[in-house]
Amino acid sequence: MKKIIITIISLAIFTVGSTYAQDLQSILDKHFKAIGQEKVLNMQTQESTGKILQMGMEIPFKSITKRPGKAYMEMDLQGSKVVMAFDGVKGWAIQPWTGSAEPVDLPDTDLGPMEELSDMDGAIWNYKEKGHQLELLGNEDLDGAQVYVLKMTRKNGEVFHYYIDNEKFIVVKIKFTMEVNGQENEIVDLMSDFQDVDGYLMPFTHKQSFDGQMGMSMIYEDVKFNEDIDDDIFLKPATAPANE
Repeated sequence: MKKIIITIISLAIFTVGSTYAQDLQSILDKHFKAIGQEKVLNMQTQESTGKILQMGMEIPFKSITKRPGKAYMEMDLQGSKVVMAFDGVKGWAIQPWTGSAEPVDLPDTDLGPMEELSDMDGAIWNYKEKGHQLELLGNEDLDGAQVYVLKMTRKNGEVFHYYIDNEKFIVVKIKFTMEVNGQENEIVDLMSDFQDVDGYLMPFTHKQSFDGQMGMSMIYEDVKFNEDIDDDIFLKPATAPANE
């Protein structure tokens, strides 16, 4: 579950005909303009706080990213602090459910969500340079609105579908599959409550479903850019920090 949460927070070309290729680039250009991508490119840090609502629980979280490629996330899970971090090379975590509050190294197989979280620009931006492939599949109806459907095959083989509103050119839905406990699960992330933060338009509400069943909601309460973030927060501590 922690991997799913972090993937969602972090939560972005197959060879196609020239007409579709041109249409794809046009859609991307309009999308980046709509959300203020140029603003993001000039931002060095992002610090977000909010809450996750799941199974009657309210889980406060804090997420921090810093260029180049650093990420930190903590959650207050019923009084216990859960932490996952990536310093640009290695990852570490504090996982109270293991019976220990000591920081441990993350295996390379678990680094994907943290590496994605550390990408402030999003997976779609410069996707070719990142080794991804992107294809425009066409149009669909989504709750009465028309959306463009983009299929991304990432360099690690994972497939994501992005749904971009035909009029506002913002991503309103992301669909992907993830293996959990040996089983493939379809994850759908619906985004709403878009707000402008320093010229960047971002969703403050995410509602996720797992294999068609409502799973959780993630609500951002405060987002700040270009705060002074010390690099030490991304480094693995010698011992677990005291709960605040």
